Amino acid sequence: MDLLQLRYFCYAAKVQSFAEAAKHFRVPPSGISQSVKRLESELGCPLFDRSSNRIRLNESGTQFYRKAEEALSILDNAKKSLQFEEKSVLRVLVENNRRPVTLAVEEFSKTHPYTSFSLDYRPKEGETYDVVISDRAPKEGSYEALPLITEPFALAMRKDHPLAHHTSLHGELLKKERFVCMPKGHSLYDVLISFGHSHGFTPTLALESDDPDTVRHCIESGVGVGLVPAFSWKGSLSSQVCLIPVIGLTRTTHVYYEASAPLSAEKEAFLATVQAVFRQADQRI
Repeated sequence: MDLLQLRYFCYAAKVQSFAEAAKHFRVPPSGISQSVKRLESELGCPLFDRSSNRIRLNESGTQFYRKAEEALSILDNAKKSLQFEEKSVLRVLVENNRRPVTLAVEEFSKTHPYTSFSLDYRPKEGETYDVVISDRAPKEGSYEALPLITEPFALAMRKDHPLAHHTSLHGELLKKERFVCMPKGHSLYDVLISFGHSHGFTPTLALESDDPDTVRHCIESGVGVGLVPAFSWKGSLSSQVCLIPVIGLTRTTHVYYEASAPLSAEKEAFLATVQAVFRQADQRI
């Protein structure tokens, strides 16, 4: 007995015709008839009462048909479930703290191998994300927020920079500096501009780049200094760079999740993983 035999039998039983079943499966009528005969032989009883050009389920066939349909339904639902898992995609916007978010994705994937991720580092116009990791609320969509981590800002500079001997810095000392920064629209750009304006100056930008590696390289090579979140960037800068805390400047990163859609078990599990990874990070600040 195989699945194809059961499908042939169930369809023929449903339409009460081997010829119609043959058309449906695009096989010769004899193929359906012979398959059903082999099934009857294996079961040890006829399933149809046959007359000229007509078949009708008998009592044994009716009982078997009900059970076979139930079995095929269970198998089809199991297949659909796997196909759904394979196609499951979480759309995530990561505006900051890329490293711990990447770690959360790695941890989550160990227990949810059928989930795929679509990661963006800048919001796409009109896109609604399942999860947003950011220090600012999404402009589009309806989201709930959970706080993840609050971290201080520091000025990143070469160790031979004139300000490198300070233990902390305030805005007045930074007015004449040239800054390397992420581009307009990025939250670090907004923080830098807002910080300068609050201390009475417009920051001078030596370089803007949407590539964090380029920003780090230019800080290391002395093109300019960078106003960066101390925890997030600490491990990504070379030994040539020092981080001096900036007085009174912090940021809080939240995980935002779509409020207009039901919170699936999968999304809830990913949120829990993100929170766990950030709790560990918060303990190291």
